[in-house]
Amino acid sequence: MPATDYNYQIPVQIQAEGFHAETGVSHTTTADQNGYVDLECAAAGCSLEYKVEGSSANSTYQLQLRVANSSSNQAIIVQVDGQQVAALTLATTGSDQVYKLQSTTFQMASGQHTLSLQAAAGDFSLNWINIEAL
Repeated sequence: MPATDYNYQIPVQIQAEGFHAETGVSHTTTADQNGYVDLECAAAGCSLEYKVEGSSANSTYQLQLRVANSSSNQAIIVQVDGQQVAALTLATTGSDQVYKLQSTTFQMASGQHTLSLQAAAGDFSLNWINIEAL
């Protein structure tokens, strides 16, 4: 379910389905005991956008993804306001329902921004993201 028009205040953990805009993803139920949903990206080009607000004087952030994927060569491009700030090659987890935390760092000025996650190569499931200043 898309989020309404507000900004997530960093530090924050965002459920994957809390996006503001998306292209090419589908909702599925996780195999977790809680039965929450995840988002599946089946092909390159799918994307998610989240409106975030950073107030840290330090402009370096850590992005953690709780992600599952059953094949190699999966990659996510991280963009802030349309500019690439990081790329993350996903380690294989062995299944679309076996989740692992995978992380990268990126630079972002304080203020309101659009954080985009774009699949450079598809077929992975995203459960949630966590963003915090370093």
